[in-house]
Amino acid sequence: MKKLLFIAIMMMTALSVNAQGEESITPQQYNIKGAWHSLDDDMRIYFTFGDNGLVNAMIKGYFNGDVFSTQVTIMIPGTYSVTGSKIYIVADKERCDMKLENLKMKGDYEGMEDNARPMFEEYFSKHKEELISSFDFDDITIVSVTDDTLKLKMGRDDIMLERVK
Repeated sequence: MKKLLFIAIMMMTALSVNAQGEESITPQQYNIKGAWHSLDDDMRIYFTFGDNGLVNAMIKGYFNGDVFSTQVTIMIPGTYSVTGSKIYIVADKERCDMKLENLKMKGDYEGMEDNARPMFEEYFSKHKEELISSFDFDDITIVSVTDDTLKLKMGRDDIMLERVK
């Protein structure tokens, strides 16, 4: 009986010492559900992770070249799962969409926005899969997560996201 009491006391002591250490988050406790946006001004990335395993990604980029300038918005719906610190996203490539906003043609092409827009849209439609796969959705690691921030490693890039309130 004394031996059993001694073992119980030792276990309680070990547990209380461990509980006083820094609290660590297990991979299953990552709380990424909700809406997030990147803090980068050149290219904005938005993720909405739903309770039901659905994800919506939106990438907004700005292009200002010699021939034209535009804001490109690419919407990528799909599904996601989290295993360990990895996020796996499967894009629904059929439902992906692109919008050109503020398209301005320059130089010799000035005023030809109505002719250029269908060409851009056709190009996106033909190269959709290639474009979507360039976003490294198959290589996402959760680096850190708090109530307000989510740091992801996508391929070689680190992306800091802020929770949308």
